[in-house]
Amino acid sequence: MHHLSASSKAICVFISLAAIYAIPLVRTAIAAPQRLDCKLTTLETKQGQKFDSVDESRSIIITIDKEAKLITIDSGGDEHALQNVTVSVTSMNGFDDKFSLGIDTSSLSIVLQKYQVDSMLSEFGFCKESPQPPR
Repeated sequence: MHHLSASSKAICVFISLAAIYAIPLVRTAIAAPQRLDCKLTTLETKQGQKFDSVDESRSIIITIDKEAKLITIDSGGDEHALQNVTVSVTSMNGFDDKFSLGIDTSSLSIVLQKYQVDSMLSEFGFCKESPQPPR
């Protein structure tokens, strides 16, 4: 029969406790909200049968909270939260009665659409992961 020394038992207990306490920490790190800094480069408008496309340069911040199923769009201090959120391996999407947002997870390209009476604005661009934490 094998007998472990007191120091070996202490190491086994320490490793077991470390594993037990590390699991929630890993889960928290994985579920942490993600911030994307985005640049919108093209604006398309459709009003009735009229369609127009122009170049633009507008920055927005997107915060994605996968655990809360919430995407927040910050356009220079004007925040809008989308609660109808789906996240898959290929895309992240959110919408409500005024906005829809789609992000391709591999390229971080983005489309933001705003719906108005008899018109729709579509903005296209790209995002990058922000070095700053979400607010």
